[in-house]
Amino acid sequence: LVRVGGADETRFRLLEPVRHLAAEKLAGRGETDSARHAHTQWYLHVIVRLGERWRAGDDQGTWPIAARDLPNLRVAFDHLAESGRVDDAERFAVFGYGPVACHFDSVPMYDWAPRAGSLDPDHVGPWTASVYAVAAWGAMLRDDLDGAAAWLRRGVRAIEAGATDEGLVAAAAMHHV
Repeated sequence: LVRVGGADETRFRLLEPVRHLAAEKLAGRGETDSARHAHTQWYLHVIVRLGERWRAGDDQGTWPIAARDLPNLRVAFDHLAESGRVDDAERFAVFGYGPVACHFDSVPMYDWAPRAGSLDPDHVGPWTASVYAVAAWGAMLRDDLDGAAAWLRRGVRAIEAGATDEGLVAAAAMHHV
């Protein structure tokens, strides 16, 4: 176990051989899924908290945490997507947009929203319109205006189907732009 961090926070990391041994032990006990679920739940909490702070104007306070936890955030999102947890994957992508996408150009952040929005095309949940708006924004930034329009059309259909999240406002603003 290696201690890392500064005066305000102490974290620990495992050396790679110890990490592999721990993974083998978890698998041997049949606890891999529960450990992965706990990890995912924790980082879903982290990204929601970061997104709330970012939306409240704490832009500079969120990026160091996002930078530090980016590998874990990626793994957590992948688990949500792979396990078909559509609402949580959409929420993760929406709240991760600000603190992650606005600071890390090399991060495939704009892939989170399209992946979440494509998990179940018929799904309409609490974050569906917003995730489509984020996907549209990412497509627009990549100069894919046809893709952006397609995501916005999906957002409109989600709103017509009962989505009530703030994606309506974001989609309307993007449509105007």
